Amino acid sequence: MTFLQHRRLTNLELEQLKQLLTVTWDGQLINKMARDDLIPLGLVERRNGYNFLTRDGIDVTRCRSFETVSGGPLNNDHQRTQDGG
Repeated sequence: MTFLQHRRLTNLELEQLKQLLTVTWDGQLINKMARDDLIPLGLVERRNGYNFLTRDGIDVTRCRSFETVSGGPLNNDHQRTQDGG
């Protein structure tokens, strides 16, 4: 069972994933609580003060659209609804 079968990601979690497309130091994180929520989902790892995407996290960023609507990220589920799919 994948993480996507458990729940949808919040806009803040999606933004945190977007930031972690590059290795990021703790002090530069958008939101540490969002990062902490992504770790048990297996999307993010943290080592020696650095944060980065796991393979599953990379897969999610490939599956999700990071286009913005009203300043927030758009996830594919929302996009499909708007497209009628």
